[in-house]
Amino acid sequence: MRNTYSGWRIRLDFICIFLVALAHKCLGSGNLTTPSCPEQERLALLMFKHSVKEDHGMLSSWGLDNDIDCCKWARVNCDVSGSVVSLHLRGYANEDHHLVADEVSSCFTNLVNLKHLDLSGNNFRQSQIPKFIGETNALRYLNLSKAGFSGNIPPQIGNLSNLEALDVSSQFINDQLMTNDIEWISGLSKLEHLSLSRVNLSGVQNLDNVLYMIPSLSKLILSDCGLHMAQLSSRHLNSSRELASIKHVDLSGNDFRGQLHGLFLNMTSLAFLDLLWNNFSMPSSFENLLNMIPHVSELHLASCSIENINLSPINSNISKHSNIQHLYLQGNEIEGMFPSILINMSSLLSLDLSGNKFNSFIPVMPNLHKLDMSANNLRKSEDVGIWEQCHLKELIVSHNELEGNMIGPSTNVSKCSQNALEILYLSNNRLNGSIPESFGRLTNLLELDLSFNDFTGPIPEALGNLISLQRLDISNNQLTSSIPESLGRLTTFNRNVYEFKPVYRLHSSIPRKAHVVGNSFVVFKFVKWDHSKFNWKTHQTPSNRHFGQFFKRSGFRRPFC
Repeated sequence: MRNTYSGWRIRLDFICIFLVALAHKCLGSGNLTTPSCPEQERLALLMFKHSVKEDHGMLSSWGLDNDIDCCKWARVNCDVSGSVVSLHLRGYANEDHHLVADEVSSCFTNLVNLKHLDLSGNNFRQSQIPKFIGETNALRYLNLSKAGFSGNIPPQIGNLSNLEALDVSSQFINDQLMTNDIEWISGLSKLEHLSLSRVNLSGVQNLDNVLYMIPSLSKLILSDCGLHMAQLSSRHLNSSRELASIKHVDLSGNDFRGQLHGLFLNMTSLAFLDLLWNNFSMPSSFENLLNMIPHVSELHLASCSIENINLSPINSNISKHSNIQHLYLQGNEIEGMFPSILINMSSLLSLDLSGNKFNSFIPVMPNLHKLDMSANNLRKSEDVGIWEQCHLKELIVSHNELEGNMIGPSTNVSKCSQNALEILYLSNNRLNGSIPESFGRLTNLLELDLSFNDFTGPIPEALGNLISLQRLDISNNQLTSSIPESLGRLTTFNRNVYEFKPVYRLHSSIPRKAHVVGNSFVVFKFVKWDHSKFNWKTHQTPSNRHFGQFFKRSGFRRPFC
């Protein structure tokens, strides 16, 4: 038995020695680590580094301490063979953290396996996009956006037959990046995402025909391109063909007027459409649009010269068949009463009607979660219907003409067994009297803004019941007395947006986390949430503007969507 065991052990030892020797021979010199990048590719990257100016260390690791393995350099990724496959060289021009050069170095053509190239946000000083970019045949992702290019987009980009995402957007319209012929796009048969924002396309003909040549296209962004309706109205268009892959279209800031072309009918999977800053002032344009985009769930029509007549339905059932969940109509000319076509859109979850001229009551829309009615002409606080909007989570009614006392459920019994409100903005109105104690019943509130009104009297103790409150602004009112003890017990301020620190302790009735100093100032020291880092700030505010001015000055504002 012992001899058998010894025999097997000798055989196993021999096999292990053989495998180690084989690995040594295959990988060379006993180096079992990932192969370093080829010399040609390393030199190409160093050539690019020497062709640009950068003062913030973006490329500081390239060639540092004679490191010959470019796969270990920052912003460089290699495949298992050691070949460079992606370069993440995005700059941040707004933060002055970017690369500067008079042109793009041709060294990229030596990176034969390069699949991902991002040069966005840099400054190539109004140079043209180089023609040789069309020779980097392995590219699947190319981002040259906001990089200071001008002139014509080279048609050679159409040679990148493996490309799946292309972004050549300009940062500014006056960068004068343009093209009069985009037939080259038809060579990008695998393209899924295309963005040409602020590229001058006003001379392009039959844009719609080109779209039919890219069967995989799902996201199209052509904002601020000087486009007009005729460019989407090819006479030779085969209306029976579908653009079934397109899900996201942004055509904002162009010169579309009146009725949209039937091209959108062929986008049978379209879910997102942005037509901001176009002109749809012709009667029934809105209804016509709804007929064309039955599957769209998010629609942006801000600043489109839409008036009441555009929202007067010819077919009263049209809005009931709409699938739109998020609708943005801010900055139009809608006035008076709430349009019935919107009330009947039962699919709506969020609705932005800010910057119009509404002056009537806000109807109850049971499925709606977010409503922005700021900057309208609403006058009566009861027309807002806070105590009837049981399902709303966000209600923004700032910058209206609301006046008089707020009416709470103590005098007008709430119709809601439980109110869902999380965000309530009533700032910049003319509301007066006391802040209703009934606000303390909105127990789901995360943010409450009552600033810039004419509220008087004490701060309600009931606000301390808002156990989830993260942001409170009651600045610029005429409130009196000290800050209630109950507000000092709200620990959500600490864990989320702001943290109060004691400065002075002059009155035992003042809560530990916020203090009145004499009769002239309230001093707050707090943490301001700034993306992923904290900034300490100290503010002094007049005592008749108790508790909250610091929120206004901090600049913190949760976006509507």
